[in-house]
Amino acid sequence: MADDIIFYEKINDAAINFPWGEDTSGAGATQSQVLIAEVEIEFTEFPGELAEDEKLRSDLQTLYQRKADQSFGNGKVFVTVSLRAGSVTVIVVLVAAGNFFKNYKEISDGVKAFVGDVKATARETKKLFKRK
Repeated sequence: MADDIIFYEKINDAAINFPWGEDTSGAGATQSQVLIAEVEIEFTEFPGELAEDEKLRSDLQTLYQRKADQSFGNGKVFVTVSLRAGSVTVIVVLVAAGNFFKNYKEISDGVKAFVGDVKATARETKKLFKRK
């Protein structure tokens, strides 16, 4: 099973350079949202046409949002899932809204925990694919 799933993760430069812990209450809403990471999960054994399944995308978004809430705390990070054909690649984008974090280390640790949770749910994710 592990051989047919490939993980890529990248913490975004904006998250590295964001002034975590500083008072941004005077900033507009868009200034207090920052893309923190992108995680790609490639499932090589599944057909690319699954990437067009909106219900599957929605189910994955719900699954990964729960994992993000566990890793970062409820409401601190929002997940957006896109599906891309090829085999099936799930692209998870993590966006922090507000300045909930004290420092970059919190973000980095949260991303590592989230990726660990996503890897642990690979079997659950594959079940979603097999039902399609």
